[in-house]
Amino acid sequence: MKSTGYRRLCGWIQLIHREYYSSFDVELPDENVVSIDIADPDNIYFGYGYPAEIYDAPCNNLNGKIKGKWTAYTYLVDVASRMTEYKMCFLAGFQWGYEEEMKDSNLLVQMQDIKEIDITQWHKHIPHMKAEFPRYNYSE
Repeated sequence: MKSTGYRRLCGWIQLIHREYYSSFDVELPDENVVSIDIADPDNIYFGYGYPAEIYDAPCNNLNGKIKGKWTAYTYLVDVASRMTEYKMCFLAGFQWGYEEEMKDSNLLVQMQDIKEIDITQWHKHIPHMKAEFPRYNYSE
């Protein structure tokens, strides 16, 4: 049976892991940050609706560094609401991204293959999501 109305809504949550290096000679990044990719600070969703669509593309994110790695963890979830006590459930997950570096004044970009990730990765990100968006009830 197909869902209708609010039960048909889905959303995307996207966490980004950024690593930046100021030199090719260092092993550890100068900057190593995980953040939730959002448009609205009061809303955890990167995109939602029916169909729940998402678009994100690589761009120059080096911010003055020489090398960077950008990895997205993108989760399809049901849309939490007051009616569901703000509970959301993992439906699917994907990991994708790219590496970029400046060599001889040229920006080189290497795309990572997109791969499906399971609920295990979702569980690893729940503490971060709870810390930034505590009003949601993340299914574990």
